[in-house]
Amino acid sequence: MNNLLSMRPLKMSSDVRTFRELFDNLSVQIRSLESLNVSIDVYGQLLCPIIIKLLPADLNLELNKELPTGYKRNRYVSEEMKYFFKSNGVYHLRSAPYFPATNGLAERFVQTLKRSLKNMRNEELNKSLANFLFTYRTVPHSSTREAPAVLFLKRMLKTKLEVKPGFKKGYSPDFEEDENILVRDFLGPNKWKEGKIVSRLGKCFYTVELNDGRLWRRHVCQLRKSYIAPSPASEIFPAGATVRLSQDDTAM
Repeated sequence: MNNLLSMRPLKMSSDVRTFRELFDNLSVQIRSLESLNVSIDVYGQLLCPIIIKLLPADLNLELNKELPTGYKRNRYVSEEMKYFFKSNGVYHLRSAPYFPATNGLAERFVQTLKRSLKNMRNEELNKSLANFLFTYRTVPHSSTREAPAVLFLKRMLKTKLEVKPGFKKGYSPDFEEDENILVRDFLGPNKWKEGKIVSRLGKCFYTVELNDGRLWRRHVCQLRKSYIAPSPASEIFPAGATVRLSQDDTAM
């Protein structure tokens, strides 16, 4: 047993020679224990921690997925985990044992998750977990005042409420024909021009007639309601004035 305790941990899983040496030492120790009529239930609890300590980090992580919980106490201090924390700027601080209140926020989330899964007994576990996570990520958080999906994806995920018929997200004003409006001008120094609605081309597009007779096509976001009486065309273009249409206007 002293030979196993004195061995250095394996650094690479591709080191076949060291693996062979470890296997030979384990075989010798197991045969010695069996010759003394020592059952596997007795020496297995002693050999498993020693083997896990000698294995490289990548194999140790794979083995931890299959081992019981009692053998996983040191899984967060492996070399790969330390490298992950260091490369991502994570300060790893372990809490005191048997005192879950130290990590209260995480424990509260686990409590909320278990309570929600308990209420969804009729559904499959994977489906219930997916529904809970989707709902949790689309609800504004009490501390950030934003939904986790917005902070992560910079947009809100589409929920069942939004795809329900009759649901309108946000405010989109509707304009009637011959209604006086202000239309966005991208050519002249003035950003807004007076006009009126001629027709509706789609859900969000309108044909607009300016006071000088020009027809523009604009999106609803480029229109504003006007509460000012329209100016007559004679005040904008005096008699005898020449009107030059730009290429953008003629294309519309």
